[in-house]
Amino acid sequence: MITLYGLKNCDSCQKAKKWLNFNNVGYTYHDIRQDGLNEATLMLWSHSIDLEICLNRRSTTWRNLPDTDKNKINNQNVINYFLKYPTLIKRPILKNNNSIIIGFDSKVYARELR
Repeated sequence: MITLYGLKNCDSCQKAKKWLNFNNVGYTYHDIRQDGLNEATLMLWSHSIDLEICLNRRSTTWRNLPDTDKNKINNQNVINYFLKYPTLIKRPILKNNNSIIIGFDSKVYARELR
């Protein structure tokens, strides 16, 4: 079962959805802003990846965080920040069984999903 996590207006998420549709790859779309994320999902991700690599340091949310918060974020507390500020998560995130792909790269999708 493939789940694509993203945001409705995110260009990279739109590219990922187009690629999946064009290549007839079945998936469920999960909008992290509308549908939310829970701690259990993030904990499952943490078993496959270091969640700090999901931290989107280019986002407006990141830029608006106080420096004290930016300096405090680490792999032990990043889940709390993702729950409070879901737009801090790099997008899209494609969850396929036990693997997680962060960001959209057509070559990586082709290699991992075909």
